[in-house]
Amino acid sequence: AQMGGTSMCGKTVRISSGGKSVTARVTDTCPSQFCTSGSLDLSQAVFSKLAPLDTGVIPITWEFA
Repeated sequence: AQMGGTSMCGKTVRISSGGKSVTARVTDTCPSQFCTSGSLDLSQAVFSKLAPLDTGVIPITWEFA
C-alpha cells in the first residue's frame, strides 16, 4: 500500500538508522508477508551502510527523497 503498486519504482528514498543515513533507489515491492507498513526490504549493500549484515532487522525511518 505504501508503494501504490509499483508506481514508486525508480524513485529514491532516504533511510536512517542509528545515526547513519543512506540514499537508495526503489527497485521493487516487498511482499506484505515480509514487510509490514513502514518497513523496507533493503539490499545487502544498503543494509551494510547502516548496520552489520548479521544484525538481521534494524529499526529505520525513511522518506522519499
